[in-house]
Amino acid sequence: MKSSAIPFRLERRPDGQWEAHCPSLGVSASAPSQAEALARLRLLIERSLPRLAEEDEQEDLIPWWRA
Repeated sequence: MKSSAIPFRLERRPDGQWEAHCPSLGVSASAPSQAEALARLRLLIERSLPRLAEEDEQEDLIPWWRA
């Protein structure tokens, strides 16, 4: 099974909330604690992966001469 790291960024906002961003997938999550922000981001990433896999499969269906 292939495993890849997904880059993310964790920042503290001026209001004290933590914000976790995953720019490559275009998702972010915020929460009062680092752990909760990361947990929410992980859920968003996991929900995005099946959609991305489906998009990849669709790209595979494009004939090579049209790609």
